[in-house]
Amino acid sequence: MSGVGGDDEHIWRLAVQKDGKIVAAGHVATAAGGEDFAVARYLPDGRLDRSFNSSGSLPGTVVTDIEGGRDQLRDITLGTRGRIVAAGSATLPAVRGGTSFTVARYLRDGSLDPSFGSGEPRPGVVVTPMAANDDLDLAESVVIDRHDRILAGGSADADGRFDLALARYRPDGSLDRRFGDAGKVLANVGPGSTDEDLAGLALQPDGRILAGGSTAATEFAVDGDFLLARFRDDGTLDRGFGRGGFVITRTAPGEADDEIFDIALQMPNRLVAAGECDQPATGRDVCLARYLVSP
Repeated sequence: MSGVGGDDEHIWRLAVQKDGKIVAAGHVATAAGGEDFAVARYLPDGRLDRSFNSSGSLPGTVVTDIEGGRDQLRDITLGTRGRIVAAGSATLPAVRGGTSFTVARYLRDGSLDPSFGSGEPRPGVVVTPMAANDDLDLAESVVIDRHDRILAGGSADADGRFDLALARYRPDGSLDRRFGDAGKVLANVGPGSTDEDLAGLALQPDGRILAGGSTAATEFAVDGDFLLARFRDDGTLDRGFGRGGFVITRTAPGEADDEIFDIALQMPNRLVAAGECDQPATGRDVCLARYLVSP
């Protein structure tokens, strides 16, 4: 994504359209020290697609400033009619939610979709505070279900410890109030106060939601273990999955750190998790695990 923003430009996710065009998404630094969402589209031969944001200052790319702060785009998925759905987080002013889940939807030509979040301050962008007291919410993954609803997943700071966090939106960008608590779900593994990190989402054919990441007794990235959780279509934990809705896999010895970075359904009843495991002899190694996720 060279030349889009300031000194720092990060690509976090790629997607390939049916016509072979490549969508790259991430965030770029701003001159004022913040960061903005950034999406670029390339032709199959690697050239920038100049029909994407054709009237912009750099055709082929779109940069979206949410509210002037630190906006980090972490995942994208391709929707119907060539639309691109992006999820990440944006930093809002005090008493307005702090760093919050942010979902943006772009039309085929790269413009923001005004029918998504039409009542929001900036149509095309929906910002959702998940944690109380302006604490930190980090959306890391986004998927679209068979009803064209958008599910964003990540983590929310709950009094100094992070919980798994999910938000589901109707096709118009409004929260789906039949999901969880008026559209939102926070889940903690426990017992007691544990630290959870959600890194990837997958949807089973029956609508159940699989979330992969890590759980730690003290702090994820320090003593974490692989974590897989399953939720029903209404946002409640599937208590028949694993132990009370969760599966925890310790792949490294002792209190070393294991983290899932992404998950994918291999078949309707198998899921592959990829991440890293801290080994005494070799340090952090690439680690794969496969789970049976049948009913």
